[in-house]
Amino acid sequence: MGRTAEGHSSAETRRVLAFGAAAWCLVFLIPHGYWGLGGRAGLGDSSRAADRAFEQVWFTLYNGAVIVLCVLGAAWALLLATPRLQDRFSGLPRLVALTAGVLLLLRGGVGLAALAVDVVSGDALPPLILGLVEPAFVLGGLIWLALGRTIASARERTPSPGR
Repeated sequence: MGRTAEGHSSAETRRVLAFGAAAWCLVFLIPHGYWGLGGRAGLGDSSRAADRAFEQVWFTLYNGAVIVLCVLGAAWALLLATPRLQDRFSGLPRLVALTAGVLLLLRGGVGLAALAVDVVSGDALPPLILGLVEPAFVLGGLIWLALGRTIASARERTPSPGR
């Protein structure tokens, strides 16, 4: 097994990144699960704002989709903690990790850009929670991209049967 500059094996690095990706998914599952079950905190400054959110069909569908994606993402990340998965599924583990990373990074980048526009326009300051959520998407994207890169570099070091 190859060693990185810090002396950790690539398998150890992969495990740490996989557990980080799973943890990231589970952290995002918490508020969406809460809202999916009817929780109202965090949906605005008034109960009226929460009422408006729950009146929207898209809000229910969105939370349901996020819950499913978070559970699948956490399960997939935990599976990626074992190098044997890459042998069974060829390039799929790397593709899923890199795709998740790119999508989360794009989501976080767009969210940060929107926050910057809101702040610069001075119309109204965005809720403080968005100052935490948007960078968290970027962090999640970076974790998943690093995981995909680790998988790719492990594949490059592993000789194929034909070599």
